[in-house]
Amino acid sequence: MPWISPARHSGDHWNDEALAYDEDTDTYAESSAIWPEGWSDTIQYFCDVILCDKIRFWADSAGGKLTPVRIRLLYSDAWHDFYEGAWSELYWHEIPLSPSQNVAGIQFEFYNSGSTNNVAKLHEVDFWEVEKGFAAGQEV
Repeated sequence: MPWISPARHSGDHWNDEALAYDEDTDTYAESSAIWPEGWSDTIQYFCDVILCDKIRFWADSAGGKLTPVRIRLLYSDAWHDFYEGAWSELYWHEIPLSPSQNVAGIQFEFYNSGSTNNVAKLHEVDFWEVEKGFAAGQEV
């Protein structure tokens, strides 16, 4: 099945949020300044509920040193911790979700481990829609 882009977004202190789902890795949503040793404001992206077994994102920063990234997924009417860890700039990161879930949203926060203000740039985010009858390569 295909990668599904979000249909809408929510978040304060981010600019051009819709550019993170315009199918163009040259454009991006940009956070407001992230203080040293602090987290960015949360940015949320939403889709119609789909059976999902992985997500992907492409991101970078203005000055490096944004690690880790914290990602939560919206399913079963609640936000769930999904991933917190390292990532590389300007690279597709695919992160599996097992077991598959009926996902309706994703949220990101970026940590500034540097000693000066920085900004996060989220270029693209997508959900993988599992083919009906299959989940994570297994027939269901």
